[in-house]
Amino acid sequence: MEDGSKVFVCCAGTSDVYSIETATNTVSGPFPAGNNPNFLRFNPNDSLVYVANAGSNDITINDAANGALIPPPLSVGLNPDYFAFSIDQVVSRPTNLAVIQETSRFLNQTVYFNILSWTASDSAGVVSYRIYRNASLTFLAGEVPASGPLQFVDAKSPRNEVATYYVTAVGADGAESEPASISISPN
Repeated sequence: MEDGSKVFVCCAGTSDVYSIETATNTVSGPFPAGNNPNFLRFNPNDSLVYVANAGSNDITINDAANGALIPPPLSVGLNPDYFAFSIDQVVSRPTNLAVIQETSRFLNQTVYFNILSWTASDSAGVVSYRIYRNASLTFLAGEVPASGPLQFVDAKSPRNEVATYYVTAVGADGAESEPASISISPN
């Protein structure tokens, strides 16, 4: 598995798959596969083990937790012996979004600004947070690195209007979370 807690083994001669708990070296199985399994890969996005079976020209799928076969096998052509996953990083949104409105006076001018803050996404690999002013996520107000303070000062917020913000977490591969949103009415 991705976290190193299990190792999966193909046994072509018996058409089985076994798992080994790495902490205890406990072997579990056999788990069913197709004929002559010769390659497998764990998919961290869905906790499934995909097994290439050269003898039955298919790929079988097993639940990584209990080894149960998930039917039906996927027919893929003659002697499959390798495959790869295209894995998009799944990023969770930031939480505890808050906003306060502040003013700054200098001589005869008053500047209004909103200060947003939030709690980091619990996803690994988040590199930044994007702050948008619209639900379609096309009006980018700014971006904050994940390594810095998780706050954004908006000195361009609309005066005398409700301001709504949408904050997303951004993974290293560019994947964005669903937005967390918050609105503030003018004082």
